Amino acid sequence: MKEKLLKFGMAAALLLSFTAVSFAASSYEIIDLGLDYAMDVNNSGQIAGGLGGHAVIYTNGIITDIGTLGGYSSQVNGLNESGQVVGSSTTAGGENHAYIYSGGVMTDLGTLGGDQSQAYGINDNGIVTGVSMTADGFYHAFMWDGTMHDMGTLGGVMSLTLGSWAVNNSGQIVGVSDGYAFLYDGVMHNLGTLPGGIGSNAMAINEGGQVVGESGTAGGETHAFSYVGGVMSDLGTLGGNTSSAWGVTSSGLIEGYSVTSSGEEHAFFYNGIMHDVGTLGGNYSRSYPMNEIGQLAGNSNTATGEYHAFVYSLSDGIIDLGMLDGGNYSSAYGINDNGWIVGVSNDGISPPHGVLWKPQDSVVPEPGTMFLFGSGLAGLLVFRHKKN
Repeated sequence: MKEKLLKFGMAAALLLSFTAVSFAASSYEIIDLGLDYAMDVNNSGQIAGGLGGHAVIYTNGIITDIGTLGGYSSQVNGLNESGQVVGSSTTAGGENHAYIYSGGVMTDLGTLGGDQSQAYGINDNGIVTGVSMTADGFYHAFMWDGTMHDMGTLGGVMSLTLGSWAVNNSGQIVGVSDGYAFLYDGVMHNLGTLPGGIGSNAMAINEGGQVVGESGTAGGETHAFSYVGGVMSDLGTLGGNTSSAWGVTSSGLIEGYSVTSSGEEHAFFYNGIMHDVGTLGGNYSRSYPMNEIGQLAGNSNTATGEYHAFVYSLSDGIIDLGMLDGGNYSSAYGINDNGWIVGVSNDGISPPHGVLWKPQDSVVPEPGTMFLFGSGLAGLLVFRHKKN
C-alpha cells in the first residue's frame, strides 16, 4: 500500500538529511534516501518517489521536485527506462489530473470530459495508460500518445487499467471492463474467462503479448490465469480457493498471490509450477514488483507480527531485507534488473522514509549531495554523507 504523502514546506526541506544506515541481515545494505516514499527504480538507478506532498526523482544523489499542475500535491505511479514519470497532480482549479513528466516539464494529460484522471503506467516509448472520468460521470481507461484516447468499454459503462505492468512496449494495454478482462491494441478485445467462470480481470502484459490476471472458475472460485495465443490457462492455487497473477516477465515468469490450504495469503512465483514464496515467520506475504531475472520484492509479517520487506528468488528463497535502525516496519515497492530494491521503512521515531536496498556487490551513488526544490528553481544544497 502506498504510504500517505505528507505535507512538507520549504523550511522542512532545509532540514533534510540523507543517511545510509546499518546492513540488513542479508547481503543487502539499506540506505535512507531522504524521501517520504520510494515507489519505483529503473535500470539506470533513477528512483521515483515522493517528498513533502510532491512527486520527485532521485538521480545520482540529487532529488528533483517535479512540481505540480498548479495545485498543492502530486504523486508518482510509474517510471520508464528514459526517466519519464507518470502519476496524478492537483490543478489550480482543485481537480486531479494525470500527468507525464519528461525533459524537466510536467504536462497535464487532461481528462475524457470529467474532472479526474490518473496515469498508472508508461512504456519505454512514452505511451501512457490510466483512467479518467468521462463527461457523463463514468470511468474509462485511456491511452495517451500525445493525445488522450478513450479506450471505450466492452459494451457497458466502465473500463479500468491499473498498474505499471498493464502496457507493453508495443502499446498493447490490458485491464477490466464491465467485469471482464480486455486486451486493447486499438480495439478492445474481451479475453473471456476460464471455462465456466463468471468475470475476469487482466493485470499485466509482457513484450510477447502474454497476459496474466484472475478469472472466475466453474466452481465459483477465483484463479490466476495466463492468456497466450487466444487460450486462457488456469494457473491453479496454493491449495486454497483464490489466486491472482499480477506480473509477468518477458520470458513468461509470473508472480501473484494465492490463498493456501490453511487459509493464509502467500505470494507465489510461477515458472510452469506454482511455488509458494512463503513468509518471514508469519501468515502473510505479498509481492508487488518482479524484475526480468525473476526476483520478487514485497512484504511479509514475522512471527512477532511486524511487517518486513523481503526479496525472493527460486534459488535463495525469501530473504528479510530489514529496516532502518530502530524500525519495526518496511515494505518493498520496486526492483530493477540489477537487484536494487526501493520502498519504505520507519526508524521507530519518524514516519516511514523512502529507502533503497542494494546488493552489497553493487555500486550506488552516495545520497545527500543536492536537493533541487521545484521545477526550474534554484537548488537547495543539503550535504550529509553516508555513515561508514
